[in-house]
Amino acid sequence: MFVIGRPAVDWLRQKENLHIDLGECEGIARVVDGQIVASVVFHWFNGVNIWMHVSSDGTRRWCNRAYIRETFNYAFNTAGCKRVSGMVDASNLAAQRFDEKLGFEREAVLTGAARDGGDVIIYRMTRENCRWV
Repeated sequence: MFVIGRPAVDWLRQKENLHIDLGECEGIARVVDGQIVASVVFHWFNGVNIWMHVSSDGTRRWCNRAYIRETFNYAFNTAGCKRVSGMVDASNLAAQRFDEKLGFEREAVLTGAARDGGDVIIYRMTRENCRWV
């Protein structure tokens, strides 16, 4: 089951301890046994690109093909984006592997931009290269 809207956004903000203004955004949460186990929030849409932020409860039960399809369907079909961008701390190897397995491509490295002083990797997925829609 999915929850769309403010509860998904609020869950991610609390889980990630985010104190930044995401502006207008949309969230899609996955619910298992009545609990949110993951949330994807899309924000900073400029008509072409949308930023995607993912957070989970840390277990493997949060991710399935239906949820992945739902999130990319929103980005590329509902919002009409040409590309999705994401940021991953270079120290987060699990997130890098996950993004690359989904089909994201590395686009840039922001040296020293992570909260821990490390680098941030910028990833992109274009509609043409997305196998989920």
